[in-house]
Amino acid sequence: MPVKQQTSRSQHGVTLIELMIVVVILGVIAAFAYPSYTAYVIKTNRAAAMSYMTEIAAKQEEFVLDARRYAGSIASLGITTPTDVAKFYTVTVTAFNASTPVAYSVVATPLSSSMQAADGALTLKSSGEKLPADKWQ
Repeated sequence: MPVKQQTSRSQHGVTLIELMIVVVILGVIAAFAYPSYTAYVIKTNRAAAMSYMTEIAAKQEEFVLDARRYAGSIASLGITTPTDVAKFYTVTVTAFNASTPVAYSVVATPLSSSMQAADGALTLKSSGEKLPADKWQ
């Protein structure tokens, strides 16, 4: 009896069209995910700067109890800027000791070369005012 040859072949593997469909789907997902991720990173960096500014404010209140004036620099407070803040912001302290009542302000200015550049400066005043208010919410 002669042996019959099977004429139909079963295909194994992935066709080029299937591969291209997967690439397009991944591209669409990435197009939606990347802006959300970038916004999340910017918000996280801003939160780190705000936390550091709040720490400076607490140190200023300790300093004024001992010295009867506010410190004019971060170094006078005995603290250093964390690297996760220094990579994105320049933080400065200004004391207004000649005014009545004495006051201070802490300003975090984004570095122009960082991803925070378009975020704008953050300000914390001794009166408790936080500017811009919408960023501090």
